Amino acid sequence: MDTDTQQHSHGQPPGAAGDAGTDTLGPGCSWTADAHSGVGNDLAITWVTTSSTGLGLQFTYARKSVFKYWTTTTVDGYPAVIGDVMDDRAKGSCTINVGVSDTMLFIADYNGWNEPQKSQSCQLVQQVAADVIKNLGG
Repeated sequence: MDTDTQQHSHGQPPGAAGDAGTDTLGPGCSWTADAHSGVGNDLAITWVTTSSTGLGLQFTYARKSVFKYWTTTTVDGYPAVIGDVMDDRAKGSCTINVGVSDTMLFIADYNGWNEPQKSQSCQLVQQVAADVIKNLGG
């Protein structure tokens, strides 16, 4: 992710810089809208590179029993699951897990604090995931 046009379509101010890092699942990047932008949202992308259950979307399916919400879908032809271990959708948070190969998965999280992004977070996280795939040439 992310061109200025894509950032704007996700409710981010154009030119917002991402913060790169690594968590327990793997490397990723997050973007947080400036508090004065009037937008109030953030998004994060994490590439799952560490897992005792295997990589790819099988990582998500192996943990299905701990998910609080679960909807299978596709993103530009890639299998995906909208779901997470916490259900904060009413608070504007939604997560999608996208399997881009048998051994590669990324997770996108979208948190919309203000309307209209708050009530559209699950649609917006799918758009974020589609943009990631598009930007990688998928």
